[in-house]
Amino acid sequence: FLENGSDGVDAGLELQVYDTSLSGNGSDGLNLIHHGLVSNCLFNGNIDDGVDVAGLSVLIKDSLFTFNGGFGVEGTSTTVLAGNLFDNNTGGSFDTAVELGSNFCDTNTTCP
Repeated sequence: FLENGSDGVDAGLELQVYDTSLSGNGSDGLNLIHHGLVSNCLFNGNIDDGVDVAGLSVLIKDSLFTFNGGFGVEGTSTTVLAGNLFDNNTGGSFDTAVELGSNFCDTNTTCP
């Protein structure tokens, strides 16, 4: 899902995304509502966030977030992150999330 004028993907409930590049989109790479799984994906150069989570219970793991105009992940208190790499996202690595396992942020081996 590359270089769409808006979000790369707008998703509702229970979306699972594996091994996908969501890059260069005119807004978010992925806009996800509830109960999702994102694994082994690339979010690069989106105008806004790599992933914007608007609801509950989302697991994001083993993915790469680079050079997005907003956050790598704009999450909620039930967004869970594990094994991700965040680098050079304008808004920061992520705003709200629970870290489960190691995530790497910019030049740090741990995230704030």
